[in-house]
Amino acid sequence: MEECEANFLKAQEPAVSRGMPNNREVANCVVPQGDWMFNTVTGGDWLPAGTTVCLDNDEYVFENGGKRYASCVHYGQQQAACTNGDLYCPGKDRANLGFDGNQRTALQEALKRNNMRHANCPTATCVGLNSYWMTQFTADNDRAVTQQMADNLCVENSVMQYVEKDYTYSTCVAFDVSSNAGITNCDTTKAICTGQDGNGRFNWGWPKQQVNAISVALLEGNNFNHPQCPTSIC
Repeated sequence: MEECEANFLKAQEPAVSRGMPNNREVANCVVPQGDWMFNTVTGGDWLPAGTTVCLDNDEYVFENGGKRYASCVHYGQQQAACTNGDLYCPGKDRANLGFDGNQRTALQEALKRNNMRHANCPTATCVGLNSYWMTQFTADNDRAVTQQMADNLCVENSVMQYVEKDYTYSTCVAFDVSSNAGITNCDTTKAICTGQDGNGRFNWGWPKQQVNAISVALLEGNNFNHPQCPTSIC
């Protein structure tokens, strides 16, 4: 009987609240010996406690808690060409690999994400927020959304997502940055649409409406899924 009840409850849980894996497997990772660039970039006390760095070919990889997290930050010698288009090129204007400071800064930026992967990774399908939207969630928000939370928001298929260490979760809230979002109809079969046109039809909503709904998902939802997300949406 208990097993039946458990299966029933699981069936009622929106699929979007279960999360999608966001960390690729890294089979081999080495710490190069006598490599000035690697030692200079990774040296010092800027790494979080319990976190180390190694290399998977030309990509920096973080090791934490017995697991490896690919950073998507390109490794290489100073001002050398970026040869792997799947990795974030840390030099000025993304023109080359830059100096040791550029590569270290890129790794520090990657650490802002819970999965330690750079938000501007070229292969990412979930796009991070610009400074305007960051501000809407932090300084201009009445709710207690932290900068760390804002750093881990991204948008995929017009739905806001939240990045955790090993999984990315849907908030189940539709998100649109266009200037006419508050008057454009929104597909309610894919996510919660936060606006209403006054004539009975839902739209994407204005910035404050979208931010408020996403904030509720972050602060009150199960796995960051909005409490009113319909179970049929997945």
